[in-house]
Amino acid sequence: MSMFRAKKLDIGSFINIKVIRDHTKRKVFAEYETERQALRYIIRNLTLPARTRAQAQLQLTQMHCYTRPTQIRNRCIEGKSWQFVDNIDALSVLLCRFALDHRINLQLQTMFLRLERGLPPDPVYPTDLKGLGYFIAENDEIRNIENEKAYFKYFITRNTRYNDRQRESMNEAIRNIIIERLEQLGLVKILLPLGVRENEPNVPIYVSSNLKAKKRVIILFYEQTQDLGVLAHRIIGGKGGINEGSVINFVKHIQSLRTSPDNAEAPGIILANMGQLLWWRKGKKAVTQTSWFSLPQKSAVEPRYRIDPIKNTIPGNRNDEEHCNYIFNHVVEELVDTDANLDVIAVSRSAIVVASFLEKKDNWKKWRNRVSAFAEVATYYHITDFKDPTKPERDNKEFAEWLSNRARAYVPSPEPLGTYLYGPEGLKREPAHGCPTFALGESGLSELMLPKGYKIILEWFQQVAADKDYENPVYQRIDMGGESEEEGGETEDRDEAAAQVWGDA
Repeated sequence: MSMFRAKKLDIGSFINIKVIRDHTKRKVFAEYETERQALRYIIRNLTLPARTRAQAQLQLTQMHCYTRPTQIRNRCIEGKSWQFVDNIDALSVLLCRFALDHRINLQLQTMFLRLERGLPPDPVYPTDLKGLGYFIAENDEIRNIENEKAYFKYFITRNTRYNDRQRESMNEAIRNIIIERLEQLGLVKILLPLGVRENEPNVPIYVSSNLKAKKRVIILFYEQTQDLGVLAHRIIGGKGGINEGSVINFVKHIQSLRTSPDNAEAPGIILANMGQLLWWRKGKKAVTQTSWFSLPQKSAVEPRYRIDPIKNTIPGNRNDEEHCNYIFNHVVEELVDTDANLDVIAVSRSAIVVASFLEKKDNWKKWRNRVSAFAEVATYYHITDFKDPTKPERDNKEFAEWLSNRARAYVPSPEPLGTYLYGPEGLKREPAHGCPTFALGESGLSELMLPKGYKIILEWFQQVAADKDYENPVYQRIDMGGESEEEGGETEDRDEAAAQVWGDA
């Protein structure tokens, strides 16, 4: 301390050793504050070489402890041992004296604020693959320009904000590519609510250009976490490529099918948008929850934008349930032929929303003659609630009967693609979905189920379209030996739940 103590004290208040020490610490801190801030800036500047940042870190740690603001105690030099904060501002001194004179226990607080101009800027990345350092390989996979064997890399720094901003720029580039390919396949963008302007709150969907002329329409309600047209970013940015990880291959396969044995024209398509239901007012576009957390801000340390339930949502589509209702009661009613049949695919949370919409008696009375098939992927919808006396609103036996005949559930399972698992009543350890349940060759991630098994689902839709009186066949699962007595309980449950007639998947 002696190396910093002034030879002549420039303090005119009550003096003791504690006051002198505290005063010296304040003087030393004020003298070295600029140098400390400069070193801290160099350490956090990710654009500088690692060696330079390490040297700055070493120099900062070797500085004397008196140069740190944590050494300063809340001691008032005007009031002896009173534990008040000594602020250099004259007003604070006057307040302190006033508190002493009137014996008021007034506690002042010192805050070290960082000016806005000194905050680290929010990172900005290009929104095209080339600018981000990637390209599309011959197998439609996104690869790194510098290392053609490398896929997309999320962790470019230890700073989450930088990683998220880079990922959002990559997602924007992917969205533009998918939209361009959808439009090349003949799909057109429709803004909801119908008739809204582009600069007003709206959510986009994509439909077939000649939707009104279609006699059968396939509607896809995908997960609420994904952008429009995206099935799985882990496939788009990794092994598989853009077409496989998006709806491109899905749409191409639909366009290769027949509406019915008597109609060679391809079915129509409606791609609902269950994810982009938040309205970014500054950017004038709808975004997902993931994109919302990565929107541009003033600096890299700003808190996330607050979501206003009115200003940051779309009228008539403020949540997934309203969006589902709008698709059926507005889009289908106004843009689809009244005689067209509807085949519906819903995934994860969307499967719950669509099933809950159809089970309502008023809705079912309106749509029962138009919805011909329903595929629930990664669903957790339980038909047992129909038997729950505490939920009389779900007492819709007509819908339950239709569900067992014209619907199929697909759940995560290690079984091979298309394997029958159990019937409408479920098993002892498996919930009853109200319809036959199958595997799609994926045991873990729900976002990988549709990319792997959409052909199985569309083939089943073709069977339903070929038979106006179609009903799900009765299946029986036979597990071939190898189970112990403890493991055999599940097999017995399967046999009890299944009928005695063999059916193929």
